Amino acid sequence: MSGTPSNEDHRGRLKQAIIAIRRLQKRVDELEGAANEPIAILGVGCRFPGLADSPSSFWRLLESGTDAITEVPGDRWDTAAYYDPDPETPGKMYTLAGGFLPDIDRFDAEFFDISPREAIRTDS
Repeated sequence: MSGTPSNEDHRGRLKQAIIAIRRLQKRVDELEGAANEPIAILGVGCRFPGLADSPSSFWRLLESGTDAITEVPGDRWDTAAYYDPDPETPGKMYTLAGGFLPDIDRFDAEFFDISPREAIRTDS
C-alpha cells in the first residue's frame, strides 16, 4: 500500500511533534520566567506639600493627619489679582490656599524634557 503511511512514518512524525512541543514548552518557560523575574527597587524619590520629601516623611504626614494645604506663598503669584470669592467669576479663583512645594524655582525642566516656554507656563 503505497499511499498509506507506515508505522515508521507515524513514529517519525510523532518524534518531530514531540521535539517541537518540547522546544515550545522551553520557550514558554523562559518567557514566563522573564515575566515573573523579581525586581529590586533601589531608590524612591518624591516631593509633596507639607515638606514631605521622602516616602517615610510622606507616610508620617498621612499618619499624623497633617493638613499640607497652606495660603498661596507670596512669591508664587499675586492672589489679589486672581482672587474673587464668587466661584462663578470668569478668570478668577475662589480660594487663597493650595498644596505647594518649596524651592519650586529649582525645578529642572530640561531634565524632564520640558521646553523653557512650557516651563514658564507650568503652575508654580
